[in-house]
Amino acid sequence: WKASMIHVEQVTAAIERVRVEAVLQFGWTHLELVAVARPGSAIALHGTIAAHGLLARVRRECGPGVVLDVSAVEVLTTGRFAAVPEPGIGLYRRPDRVRDDELATELDPRDGPVEWLTELGGAQLVRASDGTVGWTRATLASVVARPQFLVPAHADTRMISTSWASWLGVAYRMGGTRDTGVDCSGLVQRLLASASLRCPRHSTDQLAIDPQPDLVSDLGTIVAIWSDDEAPCHVGLAVGGGRIVHASRSRGLVVVQTDREFVANARRVAHVPLAGVVELQHRAQGQADLLAVLRPLSVA
Repeated sequence: WKASMIHVEQVTAAIERVRVEAVLQFGWTHLELVAVARPGSAIALHGTIAAHGLLARVRRECGPGVVLDVSAVEVLTTGRFAAVPEPGIGLYRRPDRVRDDELATELDPRDGPVEWLTELGGAQLVRASDGTVGWTRATLASVVARPQFLVPAHADTRMISTSWASWLGVAYRMGGTRDTGVDCSGLVQRLLASASLRCPRHSTDQLAIDPQPDLVSDLGTIVAIWSDDEAPCHVGLAVGGGRIVHASRSRGLVVVQTDREFVANARRVAHVPLAGVVELQHRAQGQADLLAVLRPLSVA
């Protein structure tokens, strides 16, 4: 029990560090967590968070040897949803700056409604249906009912084979999801969407769908690499014929390479099979937020 009390202090300090860092990075945070000792080895967390990634940050800050029971942690929700207006909006990491280097993602009406979370200084904090949280100063469309993911009636993966070529040569843009500029995970998300498959927005979340070691390049496979050439956890999508399409930061545009060329300088390689992405659609049935399914709040 004495050890548990020491761990409570350790977890409390970790929560506060994450809170301070999040405010510095994002200009605001909702991280209302309390650590409680309980009989046994785990420390129970109670409270709410605004973004799923905050919980992962707390876990990392706690360090090895601390087991967290987060089953009582809830994700902030207001139940207020709004449609994304034409021609779309950008979500930014801070409410006080709307610059390219602060872009978290870009949303089109086809991405579904966003949930309004709070407002600060004329900017609105919203959560997209893929779990991305960000700020916008755009005027959101009319209030709509809570969205629910539906399993696609027909996921035609052949569309990936026919849609990827139109992205070749598109400029690399961090946070971008459009043919005016796209980053690596945004490209993967859009290519899978061409086959009526939904996946999370960011590469670490995409990899968390069903992470597997080594290189596999079957059609629709998400391939991730860690190298000095690209951003950490850089992702591409296998499009058939042993080829990987990816938005390359080092080259500044979308390119296609053989699978062997793609992993040539990688320190680590992993993949997510297409079957895992398909299975995610079934797990997300009825949900409004993909990350709520991908990152269940359970014992660490």
